Amino acid sequence: MKYKLSQLILFAIIFFNTSFFLIYGILKLCGIQLSDHFFNDPNTLYRDIKPIQIMWDFFSLKKGYVVLIAIGQIISGISIIFKRTRFVGTILYLFIATNILAINIFFEMGMRTFTVSAVCFVNCFVLLYFEKHKLKLSLDLKG
Repeated sequence: MKYKLSQLILFAIIFFNTSFFLIYGILKLCGIQLSDHFFNDPNTLYRDIKPIQIMWDFFSLKKGYVVLIAIGQIISGISIIFKRTRFVGTILYLFIATNILAINIFFEMGMRTFTVSAVCFVNCFVLLYFEKHKLKLSLDLKG
């Protein structure tokens, strides 16, 4: 029973994290996310703009940046599905999830968004636990 429960937990985490990154990666590639510009009105005063609006505007300024983030999300999301690429995909996912979590904390994105990003972040450590043999091998400095 213990083995089956751990496999169910692993499947649920992989499904959740993959779905999250694939959806948001595709939204970015389709121009739905990170496409808003808040500074179109020249009469807008800087003090009247919320930090979150500045952040979204800044991130959406260069299409190449948006595409790079989207590709990173899609590749890491797909990589964690397969046992062979799960470890590397989880490491990539962890870097991206850390950045997303930091954005959600420091730019006050809202509790729902923070919660989802925190769950994805914590899930990376659970995935690394399931890949602990590969983690030990990669951290073995003896050769």
